[in-house]
Amino acid sequence: MEEFSISQMMPGEKTRLPYEDATIPLSELPEAEQDNGGSTESVKEQEMKWSDLALQFA
Repeated sequence: MEEFSISQMMPGEKTRLPYEDATIPLSELPEAEQDNGGSTESVKEQEMKWSDLALQFA
């Protein structure tokens, strides 16, 4: 797969994305059960929020 950045594109040029599957770490995905009105934050985002909260009270 050829790598390029958006900044290398000319104005008005159409972006062609590859048709390959992208690998996304599980920690970056939101929780599977969204039916109960749960958060749409990823596991990583939730961990960061709890860490920040813990540091406020340390």
